[in-house]
Amino acid sequence: MEKIFVNALAYSRVLKSLMIAVLIFVVIMDIALTALVMKVIGYATPEERTKLITLTVLLLLSSAIGFLLFYFIRRSIREQWIKTGEQGIAYGSWAKKVSASWDDVTGVSIVSRGRYGQALRAKGLRIDTNSGKIYALPTFVDKSLPIPQLKMSLSSQKLLYPDGTLKKVDVKTCDVYMELQNYIPELLV
Repeated sequence: MEKIFVNALAYSRVLKSLMIAVLIFVVIMDIALTALVMKVIGYATPEERTKLITLTVLLLLSSAIGFLLFYFIRRSIREQWIKTGEQGIAYGSWAKKVSASWDDVTGVSIVSRGRYGQALRAKGLRIDTNSGKIYALPTFVDKSLPIPQLKMSLSSQKLLYPDGTLKKVDVKTCDVYMELQNYIPELLV
């Protein structure tokens, strides 16, 4: 039976709330700085006015670019998927596509991914195939079921399902790992 897995983070209120908070902060800062420039511009010399206007335009332009960046980050997270079925496994995102039959899967390992120190590192599955590597975070969940909300704390991450069930995010109990047991149990760590 074919299953599709998506990243629960993309459907999480945590990410949406963070993005909205940053968006509101940037808009307020833009308005405040523009108002300040408009108040000061009357006292400036013509050369200073040109610099102030250029600075304001650059600020507004950088904010617009930041909004576009946020949009593409959210879109890229939301468009990630892993598909499993009798034919094999496939991964897709806006930047990468990998598909392989089960015979082409050469290994599965638990890896630590991320940058900028331990705080932003996450353990996940690396599925090695002849076509490329597939990385599956433990937050990938079965799309056919109601998608849980991601609950984050300093000590752990948990998935809260609509029925109230709370499940700790762990590589060996994630939906993708459990599905791989049906097809390639001999390769699992």
